[in-house]
Parts: sequence; C-alpha cells; structure tokens
Amino acid sequence: MTAGDFLRNLYTDMNAAEDRAKAFQAQAIGTQSAGLVTIQRVESTLPDGESYGRLTGFATADQDYVLCLEMRGGGTVVLGPLQNTTPTGYTLDAPLTANVVSSDTLSYVVSASAAVVATTTATATYQNAYTLTITLPAGTWTVNALGWLSVMHSAAANANLWITINGSTVTTARNTPTNATTYQVGMCHQQVTGIAGGGNIDIVLQYKGSAAGTTSATNPALMLNLQRTA
Repeated sequence: MTAGDFLRNLYTDMNAAEDRAKAFQAQAIGTQSAGLVTIQRVESTLPDGESYGRLTGFATADQDYVLCLEMRGGGTVVLGPLQNTTPTGYTLDAPLTANVVSSDTLSYVVSASAAVVATTTATATYQNAYTLTITLPAGTWTVNALGWLSVMHSAAANANLWITINGSTVTTARNTPTNATTYQVGMCHQQVTGIAGGGNIDIVLQYKGSAAGTTSATNPALMLNLQRTA
C-alpha cells in the first residue's frame, strides 16, 4: 500500500466514523414517559417512530429543543435541552453570588474597579479597600481569604495589606513594595476558624502606608473558600 492509498483509506474511515456518531438538534414531542423521549428532527415534519433514552438529571417538556447523539453502534440518546431564551446579562464588576460546591463548602470571587477608600496618609489606621458581607448557614465555619490590591506610595514606601474576617485578624499584615508613580500589585492571606453560622459576617480587605506620604489603592479583589466544620 502506498502512502497515498493509506491516507485515502484513513480519510474514508474517519468520514465513516463521523457519520456513525453525530449530534443533531430535535424537538421533544409530548411528555417523557419512563425516562424515554419522543423527538421530531428539525428537518422532518413527523416525529421519529420510537422513543429514545435520555441522560439522567434533567426533564423535558413538550416542544423543548434538545441535543441528541446518534451512537456509533446504532441507536440515539437525548443529551439534554438547548437554551432557546435570551440569557440574563451581567457585567464583570457585578457582585457574584456564592458558588455552592456542596452544602458544607462555599466559594466566592469578587472584585471592584476602585477601592472604598482610594487614598490615605494614615500609617497606623487601616483603610477599607473592599468589604464583602456573607450570610453563613448554620454551623461552625473556617474561612480562608486571599486578597489582591494595586497600591502606590508617594514616597515609594511599603504598603501594609491585611484582611479581617468577622472582625478577627490572625495573620500579620503583608508588606508590599510600592512605586511612587505606578501601581504595584500586593497580596495577602487570612484564615479564621470557629466562626458561628446563622448570620452575616464581613470580610474586609484593608491597607495603609508604612511611612509618611500618601498611599493610593485601586482594583481590589477577594477569593474566598468557606468550609463548614461542625
């Protein structure tokens, strides 16, 4: 067999495999029964002559558009419904609700284009850059928070960053080198254990200067992981 013959045979086999396993759009007809769905293909004027199995985890209603897959060994399976309405829009700076990984784990990622307090000359009192209020379910929780903040100091002195969780600060502040004319990104981490649920807690990213001058802050962000321990 020449190389050309081999490539032609391979091309033919690949096309045949693609024809044997391909996805297509259809419309559910009537209600599902015993996990089986009757469909009508988009290009057809009549429903298929049989009902097909579907993946677990969703239900179909009459006239729902669904994605189907013809299996290589024969037969068809209904993969799931297709979006046929306009999704709700969102903006990148909109606050995000919790991503519920399980009933005992929550995670958040939030950010803003500006700090709550944009500049400060304070060297002893921390200023708020971002505050996130969370409603904790009942139980006892451990909260891990990672914060980012772009900072600048008029005298290029260090900026101090830290996070308070429910009013507590366990980890000492992180010193972030700065520049007098351009922002530098600083990071800090905080973990607090034994927080009682059943109410609201505040997670606050804060900053101040380490020496005389003006400290400026922008683009705060927080990444949180909350674990129920009891």
